Amino acid sequence: MAWVKWDDILVPYGAGGLNIGSLRAKNLALLSKWWWRFHVGKDAFWVKIIKSIYGREGGLGTSSNICSGSIWRYIIGVDSYLSKFDLSFNLSFTREIGNGLDTLFWKDLWIGNHRFKDLFPRLFQLEVFKDARVGDRVRKGIEGIYFNWQWTRTVSGRSLDELMQLQNSLQTVQFANSGIDSWKWHWDCSGTFNTSEMSKRIHEKLLNSSLQDLETVRNKYVPKKIEIFAWRSIRKRIPTRVELDKKSIDLDSVRCPICDDDLETVDHALVFCKFASDIWLKVFEWWNLNAVSIFSVEEIFKDSCPLPVSSNNGVIWQAVKWISGYLIWKNHNKKVFGKNSTSILTVFNEIQCKSFEWICTRSKRSKLDWHI
Repeated sequence: MAWVKWDDILVPYGAGGLNIGSLRAKNLALLSKWWWRFHVGKDAFWVKIIKSIYGREGGLGTSSNICSGSIWRYIIGVDSYLSKFDLSFNLSFTREIGNGLDTLFWKDLWIGNHRFKDLFPRLFQLEVFKDARVGDRVRKGIEGIYFNWQWTRTVSGRSLDELMQLQNSLQTVQFANSGIDSWKWHWDCSGTFNTSEMSKRIHEKLLNSSLQDLETVRNKYVPKKIEIFAWRSIRKRIPTRVELDKKSIDLDSVRCPICDDDLETVDHALVFCKFASDIWLKVFEWWNLNAVSIFSVEEIFKDSCPLPVSSNNGVIWQAVKWISGYLIWKNHNKKVFGKNSTSILTVFNEIQCKSFEWICTRSKRSKLDWHI
């Protein structure tokens, strides 16, 4: 029986999930990395082979049918797949112009989102050398940018209008300090492709989480299973009778089978049941806390209520509470299913032992006081 939506588990901690991550997103991010390798590895032997088969751009950003049946087809298909989720991956790579000798002026995408041969088709037809480099047509001088055009005839009419637009757009060209042309990936501040950042962006688009960006509370002093239990408890996703009834499980009663004082909700089973509340009283006394009022599992697990615990012991106190809740639930079920008649004192001693064991093995402190 599924208690939590799978997408809610996959999303990062900051979005309220368990940060497991989507294998699909990770796979797409790794396929995407080959785009970056193709762009920056111009001297690599495999890049030369791809270009000899599929052209200067290797088929990237074009129809995947040109290489149907090959592994490269799946790499090319990343862009069309991500475009369904409003991720314009192909446009995330742009040229950084140095000397302009490694970038085709008309045929490469180096300014904006369109190639100049598509934006200015009339000028492209008048161009003498269709494979002219950026450095052949645009140069940076002391007083600004200089143009070196070569046309088959005099530019006039609509072609002249295109030329004016082209020259205006070229005024914004930023030349890199280095002498060679390079590539930049705009989705990372470093300008270099980052698989983790790519995977994160795909996660955000692919995963349909219902957690509404509730950040997951974590604690380094407890085992992973305790963190997951606290995460589920805060979201009311543990199998109490009320929650089972919501899933159309036929039960003879939804009242607490231990005290019969109220419905067996998550808050009742872990906080308000006589069995649970007596254990919490002992835990509070252990930490020298008196007259503590608790109204919900979320309140006690997320520290939303102020408790007189020093900041140095705050994380440890949170770990103790999570461990207490976990063991209360574990022994609550033992009593319900008649496996034993666990006493309050026995559970409290188990909380102390497990807390000391788990926190000590995960703490960098040289010594921890058993009595806090």
